[in-house]
Amino acid sequence: MVSGGKVTARVNHFSTYRVFGTYVSSNLDNVIAYPNPYKPASAVDGKLKIINLPVDCTATILNIAGEKIRELNEADMGNLGWIEWDGKNESGESVGQGVFLYMVKTPDGQKKIGKVGLVK
Repeated sequence: MVSGGKVTARVNHFSTYRVFGTYVSSNLDNVIAYPNPYKPASAVDGKLKIINLPVDCTATILNIAGEKIRELNEADMGNLGWIEWDGKNESGESVGQGVFLYMVKTPDGQKKIGKVGLVK
């Protein structure tokens, strides 16, 4: 329960607990991708995360020439405010290292473009 700036919970055994949550934004002002540079072998779960997203947006991963590599939907992540990319194209093949762009679009037409380096 959250009350007065404190989180309390009833437990039935001694253990270690952690409180975490997600941030679902109403705009693209705070969108970031991490880790950057992205190294699949050492990233958490092997994935790049694009966070602070509004509900139902899409992220298109592009190579530096602007060719579409993969399109990802925030709704597929459960509308939790983030998208994960595993470094693979639409065919499920790992892409080579280099600089990639991510273009985030909202249903109401907002757009933000960022870049991320992928290293092997």
